[in-house]
Amino acid sequence: MYTVKHPLIEFTRSFEDFRAVPTPNARGVMFVGYGHHVGKGEIFTALTDLSARHLLEMDLVKISEEVQKMVKVPLTQGQHDALTDLAFSVGPGVFKYSRVLENLNLGEYKRAANQFGYLVYDGKDRSARLIRRRTAEKSLFNS
Repeated sequence: MYTVKHPLIEFTRSFEDFRAVPTPNARGVMFVGYGHHVGKGEIFTALTDLSARHLLEMDLVKISEEVQKMVKVPLTQGQHDALTDLAFSVGPGVFKYSRVLENLNLGEYKRAANQFGYLVYDGKDRSARLIRRRTAEKSLFNS
C-alpha cells in the first residue's frame, strides 16, 4: 500500500500555481488552490495557503487510489509518487489510456519512464513548463 506523503504534496505543489479564488484556465475550466479542479456544485471563497495544501492532499489521496487500481505491477514509493503526480496533472482519464501505464503494466518500466516525455503538450503546443514537470516526474520514477 502506497501513501501520500509530504514529499509528494510538495513535489506537486511546486508545479502548480496558487489560486486563492476559482480561476479559469485557457479552456475555461475552473481551478482553485493548487490545481484543484472545481467540480459541479463546489463553491469556494478565498482559500488560504494552508487550506489549499489540505485540498491538494485530499486530491492526491484520491488520485493515488485511482492509480493503484490501474497499475498491475509492483512499484516503489518513488514510482507511485511520480505516477500520482502525472495522473493529477493530466487527469486520471488521460492517465488510464497513456502509454506510460500501458508499458508499465507490461512490466516495461524503462519504456514506461520514457513515455513521460510525450505528455508535454498544452493543446497543440509543447509546453516548457510541462517538459520541466515530466522531466522531474521521470527522475522521481527512476529514483
